[in-house]
Amino acid sequence: MGMTAKKRRSRSAGKIFLICGDEKLIQEYGTLLSQTDADIYIWHKRKPELPKRKNLIHTRTLSRVPKKIISAFELSNLSNEQKIKNISSIEKHCPKESLIISSSITQTVTVQTAHMQHPHRIIGLGAFPTLLQNEMVELSRGPLTQNEALKAAGDIFFDLKKEISLVDDRVGMVMPRILCCLINEATFALQEEVASTEDIDTAMKLGTNYPRGPVEWGEKIGFEHVLATMDALNFDTGEERYRPSPLLRKLAAGADFASRFLT
Repeated sequence: MGMTAKKRRSRSAGKIFLICGDEKLIQEYGTLLSQTDADIYIWHKRKPELPKRKNLIHTRTLSRVPKKIISAFELSNLSNEQKIKNISSIEKHCPKESLIISSSITQTVTVQTAHMQHPHRIIGLGAFPTLLQNEMVELSRGPLTQNEALKAAGDIFFDLKKEISLVDDRVGMVMPRILCCLINEATFALQEEVASTEDIDTAMKLGTNYPRGPVEWGEKIGFEHVLATMDALNFDTGEERYRPSPLLRKLAAGADFASRFLT
């Protein structure tokens, strides 16, 4: 199902959004949402690097966030355990009508629903570093998600001038799954010395017209995000094609190793 974004008068004035989860995604979604007239509360142990805007408010404690939250964005992909803790805290803090838009790359909406008191209001989001640069965002729904929640999520993204694609509730969703598989295959090629980093990236950019080569894209995304997605896909499907390469695990282990290996 596709929905086309339309120009609308902002409906965000006086509203409150909450963002929590992985720091890279907090930065991307915080920057996007700060362009609205809403107050954006960033709940994170560290203060992420974000534009200096009055409506971006950092807090280390959820209790400091007003309870009348319109929508909470839970953007954890690296730790499903942390995601469940965050959603539990959000549910205790917010009214039951508050919308929860949760990244569903490494854990499906269906699985998240099992840990919720009010599962009717959760929407899955294809939140993955760098993909907000696209005009489209992927949403999914769980078995108990109400149509009203889906419409409310659609309205939020329409106001942000994003098109919506409703996809099946599966690990990796669509674009993150495809992208991570490409990056993983590129690390297999590097590991087996099929080609150099530069040659792999150049071949893919020229051959497929991608904006970045797979290794370059992996660096931009963060190899830890790619590994978390491949591990989740491998666990979910049990298929060999989703097995992360040993080199990907090394690249995900630390930026120092990645920078030395890829230069």
